[in-house]
Amino acid sequence: MSDAAERSRIERELGIALDDVDAAAVRRAKSRGAAWDELVEEVLVHETWFFRDPGAFEVLGSLARQRGALRVLSAPCSTGEEAYSCAIALRESGVPLAACTIVGVDVSEKALARARLGRYGPPAFRSTRTGWEDGAFEPTSTSERTLSSTLREAVRFRAANLVDDGALEDEAPFDVIFCRNLVVYLTPTARARIARVLARLLAPGGVLFLGHAEELPGFERWGPARALSFRAASGILRAPRPGIPRLAATPPATVRATVNAVVNATATTTPAAMPARSALETARALADRGLVDEALAHAERAARDATSLAASAEAYALLGTIESALGHPDQAVRAWQRAVYCDPSHEAATVSLATALRARGETARADALLRALAQRGGTR
Repeated sequence: MSDAAERSRIERELGIALDDVDAAAVRRAKSRGAAWDELVEEVLVHETWFFRDPGAFEVLGSLARQRGALRVLSAPCSTGEEAYSCAIALRESGVPLAACTIVGVDVSEKALARARLGRYGPPAFRSTRTGWEDGAFEPTSTSERTLSSTLREAVRFRAANLVDDGALEDEAPFDVIFCRNLVVYLTPTARARIARVLARLLAPGGVLFLGHAEELPGFERWGPARALSFRAASGILRAPRPGIPRLAATPPATVRATVNAVVNATATTTPAAMPARSALETARALADRGLVDEALAHAERAARDATSLAASAEAYALLGTIESALGHPDQAVRAWQRAVYCDPSHEAATVSLATALRARGETARADALLRALAQRGGTR
């Protein structure tokens, strides 16, 4: 591949606007026979440290005290200092870490490997914030310090590229997103794309932290100026949730019974003629009778027309069960993912999704889902 083509690919896939210095670094790496991942590393900036811009973590702690358990995303997380700073700030707020979810995301597997180790040298300790190190690290006699196992276990790291419209589609919305010092490096096209993705990933009323001099279309400033925090403006354009191709795992033994009178009255009613809630109950009734093909159309209508997150979760949970009964495992998994996206505490959808993932060999994801459900108390 030519130098120009390699540069174009990096800008297209990562969204990073390369300057001449970056391009020269890529050329040098390519001349050494570097693989794609090595070329990418040449243009990534991993400059970070604990509690960089302390104002953001003050707001995070305040939000935790107000709301209790939070879902927090650090993206890009680089070598992990920001994600672990979130864990420390949440612990300081008095909210049990076990009740929170912290996810660190980066495109660099090399950076993620270092983040998972939780081992840091002097450059990571440049913050002006004081007192935060107490109890955060294991005893050591070297210049590097290792975070306590409690803090390391509080953060889940994974690879993802936020410039992709489908990024983190299997994650429930986040109450807080740190996306600092990335936007400034992106092309205009990538900025617009990542704004849509972040809008999709941010829960209603959620808070987005950006870096100095960074802004994104559709987000408006909120909170103290020192925190560099934003909220989604009304009418913001969100990246679409990935479509629901047809999916599955072992369905529950029954789909919630409905009286025969309702079944008989609605069995021949077309989905288009019915309000969403009626379509949902009709789908349940038809599924109970084993008429899964007919139930599918009503469940799809209910999911499409739902007017609340709770209603969407119910519709997608049922849709997953129907798709599973039809022998469409991939469609079922996708529907259950939508249900959990809308309501992370939906027990039936979470258990069904975890069962399906385990059947596909994705044991770690399945276990993570069930742990998160247990931490929330499983409301259904």
